[in-house]
Amino acid sequence: MRTVSAATVQPAPRVDVVDPRALLEEAYAAHRPALFRYVLAMTRDPGDAEELVQETFLRLTLEIRHGRAPDRCDAWLFRVAGNLARSRFRRARVRDLHRPAPPDGAAGLDPADVALRRERVVVLEQAMAGLAGERRMALVLAAHGYSGAEIASRIGRTDLATRALLLRARRQVRACPDLLDLSRHDLG
Repeated sequence: MRTVSAATVQPAPRVDVVDPRALLEEAYAAHRPALFRYVLAMTRDPGDAEELVQETFLRLTLEIRHGRAPDRCDAWLFRVAGNLARSRFRRARVRDLHRPAPPDGAAGLDPADVALRRERVVVLEQAMAGLAGERRMALVLAAHGYSGAEIASRIGRTDLATRALLLRARRQVRACPDLLDLSRHDLG
């Protein structure tokens, strides 16, 4: 075992204390434009990119205040900014997964289109409520894709009588003044 005497121990070289404010200002001036372009390429949104760059420099400020200034400031800044961007992307994906689906399959539709569709559904329901039981049932089955023969067997009529019943039901619904703009496809 080797013993260490006071003569062999040399003090660590004195490191000049760097002004934290100067270090931060220097890093901001030197790396902010490149950092912004890097984050913008990841987020494709200038507002988000600016916010993430500011968050990165805020974290650098905290590191400097706690005496943990990074040795390679540029590498540290790019790593932190990249991690922040990836974290934001992950949080957004999780948030989107847990967001409830839009009502009536309205994904991507203009809110005005959704409101008009709902209004048309209400008017159609009112028109359907005015139909007699067999007519309403036949029309609903036709709208769901049942053939004339299938509808006839369900309501206990002949195929020809069912066709006539469907014809009368469609005419009655189309006669509703609020439904004039509905197409035949909407009525089955």
